[in-house]
Amino acid sequence: MVLKRFLAILITILMLMSGITASAVYVTEFNTMYTIICKDGVPCKYGDKLNTARVGLSNRYMFLPAAANLQAVPLYFNLADGVTANINAELKNGKSLPIKSGDTVNIKLLFELCNVTDNKYPLSIKTSNGISFSFTIMQSENLPSMYICTTSGTLSYVHAVKGNEESGTVCMLSKSGDVIYNGDLNKIKGRGNASWGGGGTSKKPYNITIGDKAELILGSGKTSKWSLLNSGADLQDETYFANQMVMASACVCPSVDTPLASEMIELYIDGDYRGLYELTEKIDIGKATVDIKDQEKFTDSGETGSSVTVTEANDLAIANGVRSYKYWSSAAYKTYEPDLTGGYIVEGDGYYEKEGCGFRTAKGIGFSIKRPEYATKEQVRYIANYVQDYENALFSPTGYNDKGRHYTDYADLKSLAARFVLENFFYCREQLGNSTYIYKDTGNDTKLHFGPMWDYENVMSSLAWQRNGAKPPENPYDTLFSHSTYGNCLVQKGDFMSLVYDINKNELMPLMSTFLAPTAKNGEKRKIDSLYDMIEKFGASAKMDNLRWGKTSWESEISRLESWLGNRINYWAGQNGVTGLFDSSYLRGANAYLDKNTINVSIRGTAQSYKWYKLSTDKKSSQLIMNVIGSSYTPDTNGIYYAVVTGATSTDVNASGTYTLTSNPVEISLY
Repeated sequence: MVLKRFLAILITILMLMSGITASAVYVTEFNTMYTIICKDGVPCKYGDKLNTARVGLSNRYMFLPAAANLQAVPLYFNLADGVTANINAELKNGKSLPIKSGDTVNIKLLFELCNVTDNKYPLSIKTSNGISFSFTIMQSENLPSMYICTTSGTLSYVHAVKGNEESGTVCMLSKSGDVIYNGDLNKIKGRGNASWGGGGTSKKPYNITIGDKAELILGSGKTSKWSLLNSGADLQDETYFANQMVMASACVCPSVDTPLASEMIELYIDGDYRGLYELTEKIDIGKATVDIKDQEKFTDSGETGSSVTVTEANDLAIANGVRSYKYWSSAAYKTYEPDLTGGYIVEGDGYYEKEGCGFRTAKGIGFSIKRPEYATKEQVRYIANYVQDYENALFSPTGYNDKGRHYTDYADLKSLAARFVLENFFYCREQLGNSTYIYKDTGNDTKLHFGPMWDYENVMSSLAWQRNGAKPPENPYDTLFSHSTYGNCLVQKGDFMSLVYDINKNELMPLMSTFLAPTAKNGEKRKIDSLYDMIEKFGASAKMDNLRWGKTSWESEISRLESWLGNRINYWAGQNGVTGLFDSSYLRGANAYLDKNTINVSIRGTAQSYKWYKLSTDKKSSQLIMNVIGSSYTPDTNGIYYAVVTGATSTDVNASGTYTLTSNPVEISLY
């Protein structure tokens, strides 16, 4: 394939009537119609001729990207020999101008005296032999656009099975028409689980690999692997903004690990307007994404193999508590066994058994292994064992597993707490479960890092979650502290909750004033866009997408989100007469520290009582220290000590209104 092509894109945009063939109605008059996106007024052809897309039974639309120049839109169609045509702006009382295929039409001039609403330009073409053809031009605003041409010219093969791949070409233009990328498409394939098959919609999500590494999003860094998320599709967020708001917040919270760049774009594939999509970096090992050691450099993929499931009781991982794990039968080391301690990327995955490699822990949490994709038995067993060691320590009454290691020895607590804060505020029902990505490097950094953050289509009381009364709307005055298996245990850890409190106060709270702030004025700089900024930027595209996919819910969903988010902020921040989740009367953290020979407990919020314990030598049990009830304790013997603190909490955290936190352990050596 040629790497350099002309600057602009041929896109087939006009949507013909569904279910009626062109020959049945128009014969040779109008069996196709398309336009060419121009750069500097010069129409240029890109790739092969593309297919027309169809929408509805009667309404035909030409959906144009922001890069299109409405003062010079070339229109192409077929007419029988000798037949002439006129184009008419329907809002201009019958005035028209002659047109032939390939003529450039000034749409703006046609409508200069008209009151155009929602960027809709209704037009009709009438021929000399009495054929009339009506259509409406709509245009996006403010967004870049991507144009994919598959080798076959159709998505049929890609859509048949999620794993099917096809190559082609891809070009991406800025909103002003400047080329961001223009080159080969190594592959496009389906992605996701529920999002891939949700609701029977044909608006699908995709992963793409482009021929050369490129910075498709400003500031993202260069990478070749990208994801296209199907915003607004069935069973997804129908405001189009939820995932974008969470991802943008993650990018400006310093404690979030490896945030991913994302941007809304208009997507065209094989001439078909596919709608408003969210372009994001694909989670992968690389300098622009997760910069860790790549185990795949040391192994042969062995793609011809198959998954092998291990459940034998005498296996080291199974004996440690892992319920089962899967490795790839033909995966092998190229020369020698590498350092197995890293790097790995795993994903919390309730569908683990359907994936090639992965494992399920003693608590029933499934993980699929994303890198290395085709893992050896030794690689899977290592990372499964490591995660199980973390889980064993986390759920131990003392916080230590039977190897004598504390849960904080395994987990990067800052990235875990930051993720917990954002997922709770935005009401992510899958927090610390499905779609939770975790990576582990080798060398000095051996801990599990809880990032990148990913997959937030169904947050903030998504309408899709409530559809058909299947689920009640989420209460904005409710938390998810105990919603997940891991979360239910973590909220009992005083050191973890102290970090949650601090990250919420210092990183999330300052952003809250922006979420519902008015549209930014010219020159005003913000860390993230407000809801109204997003409406201003993406609104025209959302309306186009709604028409393309036969939806009518966008405006009502925006109103619902606006109301829910306002109430959520009141609850979280404790304002407008609402007692906040982090009210000072509640206990929200307990962190122990050593000051000379005295152990003190730093409290977030208010504590009511304290108990002190000393760990046994094997760290499997502890003994209550009698007659010590204050916030500090000076031991008289060597050992490891911790405090259990009780205080008040909101009833959505604990129905009894009481809360108990276990502090981190502190070791003291007196002699």
